[in-house]
Amino acid sequence: MEFTDICHFFAELSPQPTLAIDGLNHTVRYINNAGRTLLGEGTFPYIGAHINSVLPVGGSISEHILKGVHETGKPNCIVEQEIDGPHVRYWSYYCWPVVGGHKTTLGVIIQIIDSTETATFRKRSTNMNQSLLLSSLHQLELRKTAEKLNEELNRASAAKSQFLAAMSHEIRTPLNAIVGFSDLLLLPGQIDLERVAYGEQIKRHSHVLLRLIDDILDLAKVEAGQLSIETITIDLGELLSDVRLVMEHSASSKGIDFSMTLDPALPTTLVSDPTRLKQILINIIGNAVKFTSKGTVKVEVLLDKPLQKIRFLVSDTGEGLSPDQAIRLFKPFTQADSATTRKFGGTGLGLDLSRRLAHALHGDVTILESALGQGSTFEVSIALESPTYGAPWPAPSLPKSAELSRLDGVRILVAEDAPDNRFLIARFLGNVGAKVDFAEDGEQAIKLAFRKTYDIIMMDIQMPNIDGYTATSKIREMDCRIPIVAMTAHAMRSDIEHCLRVGCSDHLAKPFSMAQIVDKIAGLVGVRIG
Repeated sequence: MEFTDICHFFAELSPQPTLAIDGLNHTVRYINNAGRTLLGEGTFPYIGAHINSVLPVGGSISEHILKGVHETGKPNCIVEQEIDGPHVRYWSYYCWPVVGGHKTTLGVIIQIIDSTETATFRKRSTNMNQSLLLSSLHQLELRKTAEKLNEELNRASAAKSQFLAAMSHEIRTPLNAIVGFSDLLLLPGQIDLERVAYGEQIKRHSHVLLRLIDDILDLAKVEAGQLSIETITIDLGELLSDVRLVMEHSASSKGIDFSMTLDPALPTTLVSDPTRLKQILINIIGNAVKFTSKGTVKVEVLLDKPLQKIRFLVSDTGEGLSPDQAIRLFKPFTQADSATTRKFGGTGLGLDLSRRLAHALHGDVTILESALGQGSTFEVSIALESPTYGAPWPAPSLPKSAELSRLDGVRILVAEDAPDNRFLIARFLGNVGAKVDFAEDGEQAIKLAFRKTYDIIMMDIQMPNIDGYTATSKIREMDCRIPIVAMTAHAMRSDIEHCLRVGCSDHLAKPFSMAQIVDKIAGLVGVRIG
């Protein structure tokens, strides 16, 4: 049977487009009816044409595949070849050898299958699987992120709970002493010496509580970006003397040796914020004293001329830190571990706040070295600006106790709604010779300021009826030019700026001591101190 006869026999039985080609030159020898329908009968002389010129536009079968089918006598196929056009289609080409006598390959039959539907389904399935895989990976990533966030939240919650417990302890401890010694003061039959001792204890624990509140407020100011930094020329020797006085007292009460050595090359003055610098040093040195049960606390103050910095090295022979504890040290509300809190107390605010304050002074607080049970060395560095160099440094001398200013005959209007505060201020100012009138709210303050003449007005801000802001504004509208000092427990920079905007001359944060209110008034009315 001839090659074309064989092809005709099989091809006409197939509903699929089928072609027969010569095995050597790959020209078309035969095409069935389905093939002519697919390729467009009469539009091209198929017989004798090369197979790749006959296939659907864009389709092709490599010479290598056709040659392999002819020479090996084994079938082959090209599956789902994508053909571009107005509508993307996929064609598959199945190639079978036609074998004659003596197993000689006479040619190749090619069947053309439209596999668009199958390929589209498979592609959609593949895309869907890829989408599902990506979705699963995304879900896995989200779950891992959620687990990580949950762990962080749990750690933050635990730290917050630990902080609140420590805060409660630190607040209640001095409060307990204040309440207790207040009760003792009220007992009948107390001698003056005992009353003075009880009063000193109340004052000491009040200052402890005030320092804690100040730290919390300062940290809040830093977080809110409202921390105000003063830049003035300060006497470095006087500042260090103040720090030494406070720290020597703390160390001696625990039986710890305390020393402070100064680099002779230090400048005599420093341009910085004395309040913040003192706060940092007392925090860091205070920690050294606090965590040292026996031994020494040593402070070295050095000039680093190349870096234009002053370095304060604070070394102690106290508890020391492990590497893990040192890593957590500067995180807010965190101490070395819970045992530290139980043994020494504290809230974990001090170091974080000190470092942030140091950054505001263009410096830093770092831990240079520490070993568990062997002590630690911390460094406070502060930028040096416009120093003035003088003679070699003597040892810091202790400051003389300051005398209260006299306010004899100074006429003061105090607007304060709290009776206890009015009583305290009356005693404070009466003891230094001032003449004081009181207003219980802003409305009374406005009326008194209009009717009488005063040298200064002390204005509480949060009062009923008319508050201090409104009262100050209305008094200024009366063309009153005397100083008005805002007295408020709101100590954020935005609060102070609000006071100044409505016409206050200055600000006095509550709680204040007798010396603070007297000195504030003296400075504003021009009274000589001492």
